[in-house]
Amino acid sequence: MALDAVDPLLSRATELVQTNGGTILAASETGLTASFGAPKPLEDHAAFACRTALALRQLAAAQAGPAISICIALDTGNVVVSDAPEPDRAEVRGGPVSVAHLISQAPRPDRVIATERTHSSAGGFVTMRELAPLVFSGAKSGQKLYEVVEINRGRSRWQLRTERQLSPLVGREMQLQMLNKAWHDACDGEGQTVMIVGDPGLGKSRITQEFVGAIPCGDAENLEAGALETNLRSGFVVIRKALKELFAVGDMEASPAALDKVLAAWSARGLDQRLLDPILAIMELPTQEALWMALTGPERSRRMQQAAVALLLSLAGVRPVVLLVEDLHWIDYESEAILARLAQTAGGGRILLILTCRPDYDRSAFAAARPVEIRLSGLSPIESRSLIDFLVGRDSALDGLRESLSEACRGNALFLEETVRNLAETGKLEGQPGRYRLTGKLDEIVVPSNIRSLIDARFERLDIDAKRVAEVASVFGGEIPLASLSRMVALPEARFDAALRSLKNADLLVEVQVFPDVLLRFKHGLIRNAISERIMATALVELHRTALAELKACYADRLEEHSERLARHAQEAQLWEEAATHLLISAQRAIKRSAYSSALEQLDLGIELLRANEVAGADEHEIDFQLAKGAALMAARGWGSRDILAAFQRAEELCQKTGDKERLFTALRGRAQYYMISGKPAAAQELASRWVSLMNGQGDPGLAIESEYMFWTNNFFLGEPAAPRPPAKRQSA
Repeated sequence: MALDAVDPLLSRATELVQTNGGTILAASETGLTASFGAPKPLEDHAAFACRTALALRQLAAAQAGPAISICIALDTGNVVVSDAPEPDRAEVRGGPVSVAHLISQAPRPDRVIATERTHSSAGGFVTMRELAPLVFSGAKSGQKLYEVVEINRGRSRWQLRTERQLSPLVGREMQLQMLNKAWHDACDGEGQTVMIVGDPGLGKSRITQEFVGAIPCGDAENLEAGALETNLRSGFVVIRKALKELFAVGDMEASPAALDKVLAAWSARGLDQRLLDPILAIMELPTQEALWMALTGPERSRRMQQAAVALLLSLAGVRPVVLLVEDLHWIDYESEAILARLAQTAGGGRILLILTCRPDYDRSAFAAARPVEIRLSGLSPIESRSLIDFLVGRDSALDGLRESLSEACRGNALFLEETVRNLAETGKLEGQPGRYRLTGKLDEIVVPSNIRSLIDARFERLDIDAKRVAEVASVFGGEIPLASLSRMVALPEARFDAALRSLKNADLLVEVQVFPDVLLRFKHGLIRNAISERIMATALVELHRTALAELKACYADRLEEHSERLARHAQEAQLWEEAATHLLISAQRAIKRSAYSSALEQLDLGIELLRANEVAGADEHEIDFQLAKGAALMAARGWGSRDILAAFQRAEELCQKTGDKERLFTALRGRAQYYMISGKPAAAQELASRWVSLMNGQGDPGLAIESEYMFWTNNFFLGEPAAPRPPAKRQSA
């Protein structure tokens, strides 16, 4: 294809990418590489990438026709972004870039191909169908691929998510009552503006949809619209969505058909003709009067804003109007101005204006209207447990999972729902919602890709100091000593304090203790995990080593209390022997408080670390692990478990190998007890006889008493309680 035909195509493609929030990484006559979500934050980056890809395919077909074939590949994941003075000049590297390049070489022209990670991240925003596996050089075996078919349409992000089954609405009764009161006041002619404020995932959309859905269709004119992240770059976008719903105009409807619908509805409703051209202009439809285009741009904008407010007020004269607008934090300036003006003038009309936004949205434009503000917090522990029970079920085998979910999500309903869905989709859970079963051990709650994009975008909006503090803080599991965090970050005091305030204001970090030492923690475990996973592996190892040293100094007088936490840091720091030492201490503490399952997990992990990393003196270390494991198994599984025998046999083997006679006695005693309780007293008596030879020359009265105890206990089970035993006589002498 001639270059003079390629250049306009590349120019238009670049414009499409930038309009949808993407960044061009490379462009030539043979291809184009773009990134969404890095270096510029973009929450729904996978959905925007899919939308751009479909538009590019359509553009290529329209401009080049059959003269050019196009293959577009999409992948999602963590990337490395180089430092650059301008985001557009930053270099983006990593697995997703390489994978997308590789898949784009597949023999599937004129298709948009997405990986499973992109499919998961795009969620309900995009329709995809699974493809047969592609076989070509460099392809990953068994990799699932999908064809992007179309973008799902909706007035708001909520409408794009509701294809999935909804969980019950939990813990929002008071908020619904406040909305209900506002509705009745509006019906009585006292127009109301209600603003629902809350962090992502707390249920702003769910509450409003539950409320609006309960209003009978004939009782109100229900209109809905929602802002998307890229709407900030355009004018009248959100109001246009509401008007399209009013006149039943589809998103993809051709201009002539849309105009006919608006004119017919205008006539049927008897609306003011003076408002028609401004409303048509908002909807990007041909105006009726030639004089309209003769007006200046600012004058047209002013009249469009006035007309939108006047139209909604006139509708309220016929029957109450409920206008729901979601995600004000992304709203365009013109739509915001219209809503602010409507809020100020709605007091004398039958209008209920419901707005949702995040806490960081500047609400000053609506201050004069004095809206009713409903602030959402996370679900309480009881409410969270109720939702978790609905999602996974009440099976006692899931107690550990329920606790992990509660800790990671901290009352965020969306985080809970998406995390459980991700566990099911990745095979960690099997069964049906509300009746799930774990398929194996669950080491850590993984951040779902669609939640990760939300967290990543939120993180990227922080300044460089706040990012540094957040990354260092993410290394700590649980509580974060403020003094340790400050030393590890190594920023000047003023900059550290400013960064910390920024993280608190963003609701990422919260204080959990102020005396005697200030302690912090992440508000959600999923946020901590997502930020931690952004750190390069080598840097993460060093951070864990520093955190380990800090915590050991901080808790020097009570290290045992924090042994499990110290073990995690030592493991992540690749200090295998120290990790095993802390794991053993933590397991022994767990046994004392009858937490046998937890103890066994830690003991198995400790043994694995010793063996997998060839720790010096691993045999001597493992003896204590096996002895503790045998004791924990006795309580956890009963004396009939052969795992008990295996643990003590392994300990015996290692004692003989290392020449450790003292712990060999403990291993033999454990094995003898297993035989005695499991109905093999003769085998137990044989082991007791071995003890006698071990005691020769030891002079240890404790061992002698243990031997005597085992002899007469075995005699009892053998039916010979009076049978004399030389060891007993020697001891009694």
